[in-house]
Amino acid sequence: MKQFSKALVASAMIVSAPMVQADSPHEFSANVALSTDYLFRGISQTNGNPALSGGFDYSYAPVGVYAGVWASNVEFGDDSTLEIDFYGGIAGDFGNGVGWDIGGLYYHYPASDASDIDYFEAYGSLGYTFEGVSLEPSVGVTVSYSPDWTLTPGMDSDAIYINPTLDLSLPMDFGLGFSYGYQDVDDLGDYSHIDITLSKAVSIFELALTYSNKFSEGDFCAELGDLCDDTAVFTISSSF
Repeated sequence: MKQFSKALVASAMIVSAPMVQADSPHEFSANVALSTDYLFRGISQTNGNPALSGGFDYSYAPVGVYAGVWASNVEFGDDSTLEIDFYGGIAGDFGNGVGWDIGGLYYHYPASDASDIDYFEAYGSLGYTFEGVSLEPSVGVTVSYSPDWTLTPGMDSDAIYINPTLDLSLPMDFGLGFSYGYQDVDDLGDYSHIDITLSKAVSIFELALTYSNKFSEGDFCAELGDLCDDTAVFTISSSF
């Protein structure tokens, strides 16, 4: 799934602008993206092929509650052709500039022989932006946990993902982001990845080029083969 931050999470979600007046407590937004690959935590979900994705979000500002749905094409070598993610949570600020976000996400693959790879994940994140500082650095960390993480049908395993990030605002509407991810799955092993993203806002679009470097600390990448190779991905996205 696309990254939220979706203040979370990674693959591909976009921070969206509200489609209602600023004084309304109800905010609706949508996003769409076209990518040369769909990377989820550094691993291709489309076997290295392009991905078209998009989603809708709702939030209720007075209490910070939000919900949304996001979808993308996938290619796992079976009947799976679509991923649909349903998520919701609550986000806020501690009052000292530190933001927080707690929620849950359900990954759904509506295909006959992929029904067993659906799973649920809970997440929590913290973030802070150094306002008034050169490059306006934003730091954050997200921890995700699933009691039934699945790679293949019939596989249910405890899994944890830890994802610290650093984002910088550069001149001329450029952005530079650094992300480290550590995925540990009880029945499969673990791996890490480092993503570096250069982005630029152009009118209503955002252009982004991401380089993902993977390195295995267990048998995880041995199971996935070429999908764990280092990858560069270009994405054009828009939100409204």
